[in-house]
Parts: sequence; C-alpha cells; structure tokens
Amino acid sequence: MDSLDEKEKLFRISLECYLEALNGVEEHVLRAFAEKLAERPPTLEPHKRDLMKDPRRDTFEAARMHLASSLAEASAMMKTRLAGTVELGEMLNLLSQTTANLRASGQRAENRMTGLGQGLAQAAQLEDINEFRDRVRGELGRLNAMIAEMREENLQLVSGLESEMASYRRKLDDAERRANLDALTGLPNRRYFEANLADFFNAGTPFCLLLLDLTRFKSINDSYGHLVGDEILRAFSEKLRACVRKEDLAARWGGDEFVVVLPCGLKESVLRSRQFEEKLTGLYTIQLDGAVHRLRIGVAIGIAEHRTGDTVAQLLARADALLYAAKNQR
Repeated sequence: MDSLDEKEKLFRISLECYLEALNGVEEHVLRAFAEKLAERPPTLEPHKRDLMKDPRRDTFEAARMHLASSLAEASAMMKTRLAGTVELGEMLNLLSQTTANLRASGQRAENRMTGLGQGLAQAAQLEDINEFRDRVRGELGRLNAMIAEMREENLQLVSGLESEMASYRRKLDDAERRANLDALTGLPNRRYFEANLADFFNAGTPFCLLLLDLTRFKSINDSYGHLVGDEILRAFSEKLRACVRKEDLAARWGGDEFVVVLPCGLKESVLRSRQFEEKLTGLYTIQLDGAVHRLRIGVAIGIAEHRTGDTVAQLLARADALLYAAKNQR
C-alpha cells in the first residue's frame, strides 16, 4: 500500500506539472494579449479546478478544448483591435504554433495518465503479492520517467513562450508608438492628442489650448512643391519640439496646423505663445536635390483658455476662431 500511496503522490505531482503549463499560457498569452487590448482576458480557472478535483479523461479533454477556444478568442481580439497597426501575420503564427504545441503537450500528458490509470487497474486485479509488488514498482518507474519528461517539456514550452512573448511585446510596443506618431514630422498625431486631452480636462487645473498655423505655407507649396513643403513641416516640428516642456502636450493637428496644450493659466500661456512665435518665425533653410532654399515662415496662434463645463469641441472651436482672427491680422 505504501507503493500505491507513493504512486498517488507522484501522479498528483505530474498533474501539477500539467497545470503549471496551463498557468503559463494564461499569464503569458491570454492575459498579456488582453492587457494590451484593454479587454477582459479569457480564463482557464474553472477547468484547472476540475482537473485538480477529478482528473479524468473527459476533464482533460474539456480543458484542452477550452484552451483552444481561448486562444482562438485571443486571436480574434487581435484581428479586431489591432488590424492595420501591427504585423498580424507574425502574431497569429505565434498563436497558432502555441496552440499546436500545447495541444500536443496536453494530448501526450492525457495519454500518459490514461496508460498509468490502466496499469494501476490491472495491478489491482493481481492476487499474487510478489507480482503485484513488481507491477507497482514498474508503474512507479514509468511515473517517475513521465514526471521528469513533463517537467522538461513544460520548462521548454514556457521558456520558449516567454521568449516569443517578449519579442511580441517589443514589437507591439513599437507598433503602438508608431501608431501614435505623425509619419512626416515625428510629433504625436491627432489620434494620440485626442486620446490624451482628457487628462487635462480631468485634472481640474487650469490649462490653455493653442492652435498654430504656418503663414505662407500654401504659397510655398505651390511655388516650390510638396517635397519642400514637407521639409518645412519637419523643420518647424523640430523647432516646436524644442519649445515645449515635458508637461505640455504638442501634436500635428493636420496639414500645416499644430496644437499644443499648456497646463497653466491664460496670462502665462500668452507669454509662452509669444516665445513660440519668436522661435518659430524666421528663415528656414531647406536643402533638397542639390538646391538650397531660404524661405521665411511665420506662425499664427489662437489661444483658448479652458472654462469649467467646456467640451473638447467648444474649446477647439474658440481656439480655431482666435486662430482665424490672428491669420486675418497678418
């Protein structure tokens, strides 16, 4: 009976190894994807509890089927939420390979445990104590070998998965960063600006919104071409980046318009806008295709102070009206 107790103990250890692999999938695949996509992650918890409570063939099969379904759900979330933002083919290949590896690992563990159960059932039918003892010793040897192999498989599987997920996270972070930047100027884009403007509304502290527009830009585009215009926008963006502080929020709004949020009252914002105008106005030297162009660029600025109860649309409308007035004065 001591041998049977030991065998039961080792069986439980092998089951724990299998459950550890499921934990790795939950943490490094399902939860990681869901966190990136701001979704509720699928869970394997009920099936893990069933396996711990009653590790029969049908509970293993149910857990395996639910795992495949959860991975498919993670794949669907990626397709829906990240389309056009990341290289989905590579990410879906990772999911597909992970699914195949886990399905194979789960099937092997299930087959081993089924065989172990059959061996125990056969041993229980033996009447000769010596033959019974020999059979149990043989099953113990099989179980020890199975546990060692499962541990090694789990270590390799989780290690490989962690490596792949680390690579995935780096690529996804880079894709998210690029998705928030304007491709031409490298400044944050309108999408990023609109997503982060709410922070200033929620802070409950004074702030002002500035809309900036390059003067003479259309005539430069018409006279020198869009390539020169693009270089002007890049140079202007570099100057603007040097003007803003880390607590400010600056972005390209679209075309030759830029937007800046300053976390201060109207008086200080007016002073800073004058500094912006001084640093952004002047001659821009553009070298393109062997030609050097020295072009004078000005900037018009509309400033709107946030008022209690303002909506984003109201604040932008006031800034736009003041920008229009500033442009007409030039």
